[in-house]
Amino acid sequence: MADPQKRKTDPYAFDPGFERAITALACSSASFWGRGGHAVDTEAIEQPACKLAFKAAQEIAKDTGSGPGSLLVVLQRLRRWMNQGKTKLEEIVAVSDIFDEFQDANPQPEAESLLTELVPVLKRRAESEALKVGMDVYAKRGDMGKVIDLVSKAQRLGEQDVSLGYEFGAAGLDAAREQNAGTTLSTGIYELDGVLEGGLKRGELGVVAMMSGGGKSMTLNHFAASAMRRKHNVAVATLEIDAGMWQNRLAANILHTPINDIAADGRPRDRAKREITALQEDGRIGRAFVSYFTPGATTVDDLRDWIRALRQAHNIPIDVLIVDYADEMTAVGKLADAPGHEKMTSVYQRLRAFAKEELKGWCWTASQPKGHASGNAKSRKRIDTDDLADSMGKVRKADVLLTATFNDDTREMTFFLAKRRSGRGRETAGPLPTIFEMGAVAPLEQTPPKAAPKILAAVSDLPTTSAQE
Repeated sequence: MADPQKRKTDPYAFDPGFERAITALACSSASFWGRGGHAVDTEAIEQPACKLAFKAAQEIAKDTGSGPGSLLVVLQRLRRWMNQGKTKLEEIVAVSDIFDEFQDANPQPEAESLLTELVPVLKRRAESEALKVGMDVYAKRGDMGKVIDLVSKAQRLGEQDVSLGYEFGAAGLDAAREQNAGTTLSTGIYELDGVLEGGLKRGELGVVAMMSGGGKSMTLNHFAASAMRRKHNVAVATLEIDAGMWQNRLAANILHTPINDIAADGRPRDRAKREITALQEDGRIGRAFVSYFTPGATTVDDLRDWIRALRQAHNIPIDVLIVDYADEMTAVGKLADAPGHEKMTSVYQRLRAFAKEELKGWCWTASQPKGHASGNAKSRKRIDTDDLADSMGKVRKADVLLTATFNDDTREMTFFLAKRRSGRGRETAGPLPTIFEMGAVAPLEQTPPKAAPKILAAVSDLPTTSAQE
C-alpha cells in the first residue's frame, strides 16, 4: 500500500533563490514563459508562494495563449482569486515579496542564464514522461504518435517560444486589460487623471502648454513627484531653473513641506533630509536624478546619452523623463539653424521617438505660447491649439497636449485636454486649488504607507482582508 505521506510528484530540488527567480521571470516575461516557464510542473515546485504564482501564470496563459508580461498581471489575477475566496491576502503578500526581491536584485538574474540551468531539468522530466507513456503505449500496442509529439516538445524546450498570442473574444479582452496594467502613469491629480483615462500612456510624449510664469515647472514637478510615489525612477533635465531648486521642490511635494523650509538651513531642512533618506531606504519612493542642461544648445541626443549613462552607472531602469522645458532645446545638424517652427518640430519629433522606442516609459515636457498667439491667450479663459500656431509641429508630434491657465485672484489652475492621439479629448479638469509653496499644483496625495509591499501596493483597491475572513 502506498504511503499517503509520499509526494506523487518528486520536487525539482531547485535552490530556493533560483526557484524564486524563475518564478518572477515566468510571471513577467512572455518570452521566458514560452521558452521554458510553461513546462514547469507546479506540483514539483517546493515554495508555496512560487507554486501559487506559477498557477496564476498558467491560468493567464490558458486564457490568452501567452504567458503574463507583467508582475502586476499575476497579482491582479491573485486579487481576483482572493475576491472569489480562492486565496488569502497573506498568500498574495508572499508572492509580492518574491517579486520585490527579484526587482531589487543587483544585478538582476538574466533570462538566458536561468534558462541554461532550467531547460535541461525540464527536458529530462519531459523525456522521462515520454518514455513512461511510450512503454505504456507499446504494451497496449497503441498509436506512438503521442510519444513522438512528447519527444518533439521536449527537444524544443528553450529554443522556441510556444506562446500562441491572444484569441479574440471576451477572455482576450480581459487579458488585454490585465496586460495593460502598469502602462499608465498617473499625474497625481485625481481630476486630471479622470480626463486622461488614468494618465499618460507608456511610450507617450505629453506636453503642458501655459503662459510665462503660469506654473510650467511646478506642474512638471508635481508629475515627477507623483511618479516617484509610484516607485518609478525619474530623470529631470532642467533648462529653466537650477537643479538645486528642482530638488527642493521635489522634496517639498513628497514631504508635504513648504519649499522655503527645505531650502533654508536649520532643523526643517535636516528633518527633510532624514525623511527623504528613510523613504528611499525603505523603497517607498523611486529615485530621481536632476541635471541642468544649457538652453539653446541641448539636443535630444544629449538627453539620450545622459539617460544611457544613468542606467549604466546605477544599474537601474529610468522610467520617466521630465524636460523643463523642450522649447529651450535645439535640433541637430542643419536644422539647428532652421526657422523656429522647423527646429521645434524636429525637437518634439525626436523626443517622442526617444520616449517610445528607447525610453519605453513616459515623457513630460512643457511649452509656452509665443508672439501674437501669446497675447491672444492672455485675453481668453483658456489656451488652445491655435495659441501654438507659431509651432504647430509641437501639437502634431505630442501624444497628449494639455493647456493650463492659472487664475491669480483665486490661485486656481484649470487644465484643458486640447489634444489626445488615442482616446477622447477636448475636456476640462478644474479649476483646482494650487499649493505652489509645497511644489504642487493640486492637493497632495498621501505618501505610500510604510508597511505596503512595493509591488502589491500597485494593485489598486486591494482589500485588507480575504473574502473568507
